Amino acid sequence: MNNSSMIISAMKKANTMIGYMEAMRSNFDRKLATKFSIFEPTGYDERTISKIIRLLLDPKGGHGQGSNFLKEFLKYLCETLPNNNKITGFKNPDY
Repeated sequence: MNNSSMIISAMKKANTMIGYMEAMRSNFDRKLATKFSIFEPTGYDERTISKIIRLLLDPKGGHGQGSNFLKEFLKYLCETLPNNNKITGFKNPDY
């Protein structure tokens, strides 16, 4: 096999692999919405983002998730804050 046929063969294989990878990414994106941004239609200004966060953290919000978002947010804060800034006295109502 000469160099040009090896290159053509390698390019065909690469093109096939790219097709498979694009199909996998499309399937992955359909399930996890990795390209979706809640902020895209509204913009990224502080006031809009604050409103969205408020809506998500409201256990009685229209999202239907109850306190799930609030619990995960507080859990994240408790796990990521430095020890001297830890939140104390938080009781999870589900425990």
